Amino acid sequence: RNITLNIIGKDVDDTYYDEILEYISNKNIKFVNFLGQLTSQDEIYKSDITLMTSKDEAFPKTILESFLYKKLIIAPRIGGIPESIIHMENGLLYNANDIESLTESIRYAIENIEEVNKMVDKASMRLINKFDIDITHSKIKNFIDKVIEKRH
Repeated sequence: RNITLNIIGKDVDDTYYDEILEYISNKNIKFVNFLGQLTSQDEIYKSDITLMTSKDEAFPKTILESFLYKKLIIAPRIGGIPESIIHMENGLLYNANDIESLTESIRYAIENIEEVNKMVDKASMRLINKFDIDITHSKIKNFIDKVIEKRH
């Protein structure tokens, strides 16, 4: 299999980042690329899988971008992420700080392409159905109408 890991962003801990670079160099690993901070979603579009390894997130837009570009998202069960990703339905969740759980999710994604394609389709539909601007506008309007109704 031809697998490449493109790492986007940079850890704020320079020592940790340097340790990773040294490990990759010492092991002569050729399939890992550090891309730094990006200003566009081009790398998500070109990828097959979006892997989030954040330790703290409220509601990352990376999830919506992955849904939009029909990419499988693998993300930790933290913050608001489980509100958008339903495990094994429209993406994969792993237990934060659990390398075995993360490894299991990656392995599943690589070995179950047909199931992954179904999840990606469901993720795209969830984006359309839950985050469409017209639907969101309607929900906000209905909420405001109910608040006004209760005050009178």
